[in-house]
Amino acid sequence: MGLKLAPSQHTTPSLKPPIIRSFVMTTDSPFKRGITPKNGKWFELEELQALVGGRIERVDHASPHHDMYINEEGKLEALAYNKTATDEWDYELAGINDVIVGDAVVIHHQHLVDFYTEEGETHE
Repeated sequence: MGLKLAPSQHTTPSLKPPIIRSFVMTTDSPFKRGITPKNGKWFELEELQALVGGRIERVDHASPHHDMYINEEGKLEALAYNKTATDEWDYELAGINDVIVGDAVVIHHQHLVDFYTEEGETHE
C-alpha cells in the first residue's frame, strides 16, 4: 500500500505575489521594493523626503491610483539615472521626453496624506 497524504498536504501554496501598493525604485537595483508607512496609514512628508534623499517633487505616474515622487533637485545634484523609475513614469501625460534621476517612490493614494490640511485625510 502506498503512503497517503492528508488533504491539507496536497494543496499547493498560492503563487500569487503579494499586493504591493507603494514601492521605492532605487538607482542601484532594477527591482521595486514594497514599502509601508511608519504609522501604518499614510506617509509623512519627512518619510518621502528620506526615501528620495531630499525635497520631493510629484511627477505623473501611469496608474491613476498612484503618484510618483522624486528628488526635486536630482538633476542639479547630478544623481544617477533611474531606468526603472523612468519606465514607470508617464512622460506622455507630462508632455515632455525626459528621464528620472535618483531614487523614486510610487505611493498608492490610500497611503497619501494631504500635506495642506491638518486633519490627515487620505485621497479617495
